This record gives sequence, structure tokens and C-alpha cells, in this order.
Amino acid sequence: MSQAHATTTRADRQVLAGDTGPRLAQSKPRRSTLRSMPHLIRVCFGILVVLIIAAISAPLIAPHDPAEQVLMARLQAPTGLN
Repeated sequence: MSQAHATTTRADRQVLAGDTGPRLAQSKPRRSTLRSMPHLIRVCFGILVVLIIAAISAPLIAPHDPAEQVLMARLQAPTGLN
């Protein structure tokens, strides 16, 4: 008669007894939201953030009105004022 005796560890006995310990020990570690996103979504999100920052800071980037024209001065040579 061959003896097929499997050694059980403490963790195996706890599982067999139904005692699996606190749920925190079983749960997977949570990944950060940014790291769990696919690469393409992270790139698109980054571009969107840059565009929003550019839109908010637009008056600082270009303080003059692009539609404003001085037609009387259109044929004059450039000066330090314009």
C-alpha cells in the first residue's frame, strides 16, 4: 500500500476550515487610476490638460486683439511700437 500523504501548511488548514483571515489580506492591491489607464488614453488626457491650460492662459499669451486693425498705418514702415 503506497501512502499518498500530502503535507498541509497552516494556510491550507485555515482555508479548509473556512478561516481565510481578514479580507484585506485577500484583496488585490489597488493600482492608481492613472497607471491603470491604457497608454493612448493617458496621452489624450495629457493633451486635453495642455489645451485647457492654454485656453485659460490665452489672455496672457496673446494680450492683443487679433481682429484689431489700424488701416491708416498699414503702409507705414515697422516701428518699435508694433
